Order: sequence, then C-alpha cells, then structure tokens
Amino acid sequence: MKVLFAFLAFLSLSLVSAVGKDKYPSAQISKQEVINMRVREQVDCDGFEGINKCFMVQKGASIGKDSWEMLPEPIEGFSYEEGYVYDVTVKIDLVPNPTDEQSRFKYTLVNVMSKVKI
Repeated sequence: MKVLFAFLAFLSLSLVSAVGKDKYPSAQISKQEVINMRVREQVDCDGFEGINKCFMVQKGASIGKDSWEMLPEPIEGFSYEEGYVYDVTVKIDLVPNPTDEQSRFKYTLVNVMSKVKI
C-alpha cells in the first residue's frame, strides 16, 4: 500500500510539473539560454520604459511560420537597419530581482547569421 501511495504521489507531482512548463515556456529559463530569432521590423509599442520601439520577432520553432510577436526589450549589441529581415542568435539572461519598470529578461546579440533585404 505504501508503494502504491508513493507511486501515485510521484505521478501527481510529475503531471503538475509538466503542465506548469507547458503553460509558461519563458519561465523555463533558469539563468541563461541561447536561441535563434528572426527579426522583421520595429513597431511602436508599450514597453517597460514607456512607449518605444519593439522588434517583431519569431523565436525558435516559430521561425518561418506566419505568426510574429513583439519583443518589448532591446537586443543589446544589435543594430537594426530598416528594410531588412535578420536571422540572429541571441543570449537570454534572467535578470535577478527586476524592478516593476524592468523586464525579467535581458537579450544580447551573439551572432548575425543573415541579413536579407525585404
């Protein structure tokens, strides 16, 4: 009976962990992650520092799909030139103890893989 109870407790915890990871994928970053990203353009948005320019991006497996998302944080070291689409490698660091005006994530350019005129 104790073995069955222990197995059911383990199974329950495993399911709860799996659901939490799927629901909040960006919360999976422990301290640092390196991803590929496609950057299309800059648009006006409401970022962490008020109204500013946000990149329209695709990340990881969404690259090449129809959906784009706004990235309200800047990419440190990246110079965007209007009229181009970039494929880049970006390092994402988790910011310890961010203020209410800061993002939890800091994006830093690692590499520009391509720059294509649109």
